[in-house]
Amino acid sequence: MSLIQKARVRAYALGFFALILAVLLRWALDPLMGDSLPLVTLFGAVAAGVWLAGYRLAIPIALLGYFACHYLFIAPRYHFDLTVMANVVGLVAYLFTCSLIVVVGEAARIAESRAHERRELFRV
Repeated sequence: MSLIQKARVRAYALGFFALILAVLLRWALDPLMGDSLPLVTLFGAVAAGVWLAGYRLAIPIALLGYFACHYLFIAPRYHFDLTVMANVVGLVAYLFTCSLIVVVGEAARIAESRAHERRELFRV
């Protein structure tokens, strides 16, 4: 396995680890939070995913995180229900917010890559 492949595997592992931590954190806070803000901890995991490996990692983290948190923390709990309008609106709002995180994060990654290329060019 090449160094690039190892770095990619490491980035994906860290990204999914961040997702697991986000869900576990929400689960630990559940006695205090109840039904409010069921998806709040996922935004950090999505941001970590886009920072680590770009949108190709952030999108699966956002989707898997939503399914996990919907099942565990959105009423009716332990059931996946998108027939309730509030759940549909919540999903749309979540996807919109995650899209913003991914777009801004990806733009930052591109800018950092270009800056690195320019620094390297000046160094040479």
